Amino acid sequence: MNFIAGLRTIKEYLSSLNLFESSAGLTNPNRLRTEIISTRIYIVLANIAVFILLLFTALEHTTQSITIRNPSQDTFERYYSEYSTRLQSKDSTTFQCSCSQVEIPYKTLINISYKLHPVCSSVFISDSWVNLLFSPDMTYYYPFDFRSSGNGQFQLLTSLCLFANQALNNAIDDFLSNFLLTPLTLSLDSFNNQSNASADFLKTSTIYTFRRLLNLVLDTTEMNSLQPAMQ
Repeated sequence: MNFIAGLRTIKEYLSSLNLFESSAGLTNPNRLRTEIISTRIYIVLANIAVFILLLFTALEHTTQSITIRNPSQDTFERYYSEYSTRLQSKDSTTFQCSCSQVEIPYKTLINISYKLHPVCSSVFISDSWVNLLFSPDMTYYYPFDFRSSGNGQFQLLTSLCLFANQALNNAIDDFLSNFLLTPLTLSLDSFNNQSNASADFLKTSTIYTFRRLLNLVLDTTEMNSLQPAMQ
């Protein structure tokens, strides 16, 4: 009974609670009722605001920054792999490693080598072989005799090999003189992918340039009706 009486007391207290009590409400029942209703609305809104604040505080993530200065390659790769996995799982954890040097010359990172066709390193482009094919009597040979055009053909082969070698050297020098621009450290896989893409572009552009120059020579020869020496 005491419990029920206590509940009734609390109910009566809340039903008559007036946080906006005024002297006018003491003599005006309508004004008193308005003040009580305003009190109830105020209490409900206050409770809702407190609930939202508590919910926001409970759901808010605390940001913690951990700085590792001058990490080794192994340390960087370990953390990069770990936080990449978290990122894929939609974890809010992030990982950044800023570069102390934004511009890095490719020549300090990449070493490019190439190999020409074996004929370009054979005896067939040597001066001794070309001179061996030269004869003061070659003009007396039949036009389809190899001896009448062999010297000119191997001179052309030598020039093509030298031209290809020079074109490759120039293309590689131009590429290595460029810079890798990145504000953040790249993972080994990202760097390899970017390097392979750049290498593929270098191959394609060099081949295109070489073919364009050869076509220019052929077109110039054809338009000017020049007769090649070996023909």
